[in-house]
Amino acid sequence: MTGFLVALALVAAGPQDASAPPVRLEWRDGESRSVRLLSLDEVGIAYVELDAGDRVVPSRARWDELRGLEGATAPAGALERGTRTWRARTRLARGEHALAAPLFERLAEEAAAPATAAAFDPALRRIIAEGLLRTRIEAGDLGGAAVAALEAMRLEREGTALDEEAVAPAPRIGGLGWPSGVPLLPIEWSLPIEARTVLAARLAAFADTVVATEAALVATALLGSAAPILVGREDTLLRRALAEVSALRVTSPEDAFAGREARLAGVDPAVARWLHGQIGERLLASEDPALRRRGLLEWLCIPARFGGEVGGDLAIRRAAAILRAEGDDRLAERLEEDALRHVRVEGTLR
Repeated sequence: MTGFLVALALVAAGPQDASAPPVRLEWRDGESRSVRLLSLDEVGIAYVELDAGDRVVPSRARWDELRGLEGATAPAGALERGTRTWRARTRLARGEHALAAPLFERLAEEAAAPATAAAFDPALRRIIAEGLLRTRIEAGDLGGAAVAALEAMRLEREGTALDEEAVAPAPRIGGLGWPSGVPLLPIEWSLPIEARTVLAARLAAFADTVVATEAALVATALLGSAAPILVGREDTLLRRALAEVSALRVTSPEDAFAGREARLAGVDPAVARWLHGQIGERLLASEDPALRRRGLLEWLCIPARFGGEVGGDLAIRRAAAILRAEGDDRLAERLEEDALRHVRVEGTLR
């Protein structure tokens, strides 16, 4: 990005050296043309058309948009990394989530590593965040998907637009801005302590960002962390929805059951999934066998109401775990078999 700003300043300052040899760029779509190079860096290349005149705004191309160039040398590894980025996003566009996932995960690791972080400007990081979000949703990784959603939300709030020609955004819940495929179900029970610790640390990394409140509320919804104190008058539907989830964490089982209908009335289906899971967990904390049984049924409401959507398999597995704890192994086995069938979304094993 720095190279692009320098190039912009050079163009604004006056005519460029017309004697400089042209550079030939080859795009991924097969187009190839000669341009005048302004700058190149690890992120991409800035250029002007040969007949652009003396004062123009330069164009910019990322390395994942280019197949190659002649007349200049790309930084070490730039074209190879660009090829991997291009493959990740094109595979995602074809619905090949399992093939795209490891590519996006590797890119995310490189973006976080000091040695390679300079190759990833905010625009590319937003593409990677959306790619991770969609592939993790498809894999049923709710914790990882929530982290990617927060990163995408952070970049958006900081002014980074998404190149939707590179990666289509995951569908959002109307008015919430939260991905509809990331139900914030209580998942602490399903994670070993090491995984819970890692997820808590990843969510805590957003503490000093523009999505700090949302990250804290997500930690409350997923892991049962202490609910954050909401301050200030600024509010969003996401904050209000997650605040409801947070409130359930400290509500008695009896009050959770008594207020069930009011909480679920008229809410978005994605929010309803969150609430069913949270209400179920509160009811399971009761000493009353009848309320605990209702907690089991609350988890089963998720696949019953929303079919094979993301989270349905986890809800059935939670119900199976509850039955095993109560000694009903036969019914638990049947539910576990149903959970395996729910991991198929549009014919693809998540």
